[in-house]
Amino acid sequence: MGASGITLFPVSKSDCKSLLSSLKYTLEQIDYPNTGIFSECLKLLTQGYLRGRGIRLDGFSQQKEKEQYVLFLADVMWEMSLEEDSYRWFVEWVKKLESAVKEKEVL
Repeated sequence: MGASGITLFPVSKSDCKSLLSSLKYTLEQIDYPNTGIFSECLKLLTQGYLRGRGIRLDGFSQQKEKEQYVLFLADVMWEMSLEEDSYRWFVEWVKKLESAVKEKEVL
């Protein structure tokens, strides 16, 4: 059990690379992707991965747990993107997303 209350599991480099590649391909198919689209694509992709790993989080009461798993997988993807230059685009999108969130907080 992780410190955040979720059960952590190992994510292989192959799985991480596949998630990153799928996310990039998805964003490339969208004419004008923005941070909102990036965020939703990331959530849906990671939720699909979790379901494939046998973690079902369908109930409304499981929303917080679902968000924690998505953040866990985003952290794993972040680490991979820092290790390999070919995934630096993910770092740039996350930075844009963080900036947009901070801007909304100011408004």
